[in-house]
Amino acid sequence: MLDEACARAARARLEKEYLSALESSLSDQRAERVIFDALTCSISLDIMQDPVMACDGHTYERAAIEAWLSANSTSPKTGEVLESTTLIPNHSVRQLIDAFHQAAIDACGADETKAPPRRARTMSKASALYVLLAEATGAHCRSDDVVRELLRGARQHLTKFVPELQNNLLEQAQVNSQVGLGHAFSRCKVKAPS
Repeated sequence: MLDEACARAARARLEKEYLSALESSLSDQRAERVIFDALTCSISLDIMQDPVMACDGHTYERAAIEAWLSANSTSPKTGEVLESTTLIPNHSVRQLIDAFHQAAIDACGADETKAPPRRARTMSKASALYVLLAEATGAHCRSDDVVRELLRGARQHLTKFVPELQNNLLEQAQVNSQVGLGHAFSRCKVKAPS
């Protein structure tokens, strides 16, 4: 529910921001700059290929924000703590990016080699892993926000667990792994069936 409310607030904020910027009496050049900035990731500073919206209401390139969130729990733009690490695909920005690329191709005539390069959409590592596991086992994997949060929590605690195993501190490793998994479960709000 928090993620849905966060997404609604972020979408409303974006719509208001973009509409007010475009409706104001901006020169054509300024309007083009606003639109171009909306297509650019503030982390990587590249035109986005897979735009996603974070809980802070800003849109980022998926790979860039995932890398950021693996090391930080704050917004890269505002510095405020993010209430959720859920990333929502931003289809509106993706459509704008597609239109931008098409306009660039049209402006260059039929010669697409003069147009700005566009990377082909590729499967993410997680998607590729999902396909491999499904093909190898015949079972489908669950991949949603709960699982992502659980894995994120487990990864954070794995950095303590492995050195303890390597140093034969088995009891300490067992306790820390249980605490780590418990923390990961609580972060993803998994509730036991009653």
